[in-house]
Amino acid sequence: MSAKLAVTLVTAEFWPLAKTGGLGDMVYSIAASLRDYGFDVRVVIPGYRSIIRNLGSDATTRGKVLALDHQVELVVQHMHGMEIVVVRCDPLYDRPGNLYMESFRTPWSDNAQRFGVLCRAAASIANGSTELPPPDILHIHDWHAGLTPAYLDDRVGIPVVLTVQNFMFQGRFPKSEIGSLELGKNADVTEAAELFSGFSFLQAGLHLADVVTTVSPRYVEEMAERSRFNWYYMRERARKKLVSIINWPETEVWNPACDNFIPAPYGISTLRRRSVNREALEKRLNWPRSGRPILATLSRMTKAKGFEFLFKQVSALLDRGCRLVIAGEGDQPLVNAARNLEAANPGRVALMTPYNEEDARLLLSGADGLLMPSLTEPCGLSQQHAQLYGCVPVVSRVGGLPDTVTDGVTGFLFEPSDRASFLAAIDRLLSKLGGSRWEALQQDCMRRNEERAERTAYGELLLRLHRANRASGESRAAPPR
Repeated sequence: MSAKLAVTLVTAEFWPLAKTGGLGDMVYSIAASLRDYGFDVRVVIPGYRSIIRNLGSDATTRGKVLALDHQVELVVQHMHGMEIVVVRCDPLYDRPGNLYMESFRTPWSDNAQRFGVLCRAAASIANGSTELPPPDILHIHDWHAGLTPAYLDDRVGIPVVLTVQNFMFQGRFPKSEIGSLELGKNADVTEAAELFSGFSFLQAGLHLADVVTTVSPRYVEEMAERSRFNWYYMRERARKKLVSIINWPETEVWNPACDNFIPAPYGISTLRRRSVNREALEKRLNWPRSGRPILATLSRMTKAKGFEFLFKQVSALLDRGCRLVIAGEGDQPLVNAARNLEAANPGRVALMTPYNEEDARLLLSGADGLLMPSLTEPCGLSQQHAQLYGCVPVVSRVGGLPDTVTDGVTGFLFEPSDRASFLAAIDRLLSKLGGSRWEALQQDCMRRNEERAERTAYGELLLRLHRANRASGESRAAPPR
């Protein structure tokens, strides 16, 4: 690009500032790819307590805006070659615990206001109503940012891209919230966003965005097969502007060769150093040293992630000489079931809950295989992180998992909830353990992410969109002949 274009990303999560799962990792990956492509990148994120407490000494307040009757400070900090704008509104964001929930399965009662304020503040920047320069392109992420284009002034005319990680999360609220969100006069938006007698942030974004991206081709195909797809997930108008770009792991962040969280960094040619990490993992779990295979999970424990199915296969895994690490938090009945498995199989089954990022990296650098028995998975990053660390993924054939794992080459695939298929995949993995065939398999996994076309896909998309928008504007402005 001859002159840098400015893009503003609006998100509820952004690594390393705030994340609960893959969204934070993926928004960072996209932002970094746009930076490397040549964009000036700004990220707008809520001022959660953890972010405010960890602001650097260079953080400065760049004005205030009124957003849905809340006084909001715009606090700017620079990191990783990007401008981070923290939307500070302590009554909404200065809270303990989860970003979205007051307690397990109990969302904060004012989430509509919390993320409505994020959207309104981001739109104020795009409208040129703050001292921050407005962007050339707006890139919003998931339902939390879905209302942002609803607050754009008509005169602004900048293109909007919406990236959706999972269409199951709609951001649905009662219609009674429409007034407090200052959308009562916008009948076009409120009608388009209607969902199950409620109002959906995501549906508003789908209606207003110029382009919608999602995270794997197969995921879109699977949604299209669902009987309620056209109405519940994506109406026909939104489907016509859909682009699939497969998620990818950011090697700037996930790289075993320079990972300070693991005892022994390693690369493709030094895989034997993983044995040090394996011993550290065994010590972390209070397991005796052993040559038995270590399989692991690294996921939220929910039915959709396939844990009910997996727990029924544990005895068969143990009979094959495997050990199992279950890392994750989630539905309490599943967590309790995992605790029972640990208690019944000391030294062979271990539960890591809660776990932190250091635990996750130690697990990937020390375990032999990662299990992902998901019933649905839009794309998944865990299997790709595992590949980078030479931890061979064994995944169900759903969503984006077969888009990222080549069976027998960069992992193993099995049919979802199929015991025979799952155990056959496990047996194929075990048959390669040890020796040159195993090391070659690990190396193929690690090489998969060396050259990824997806890293430039968002830059190319946004540049095309900007050019088309500019050409359209010039056409409208041309005097009649």
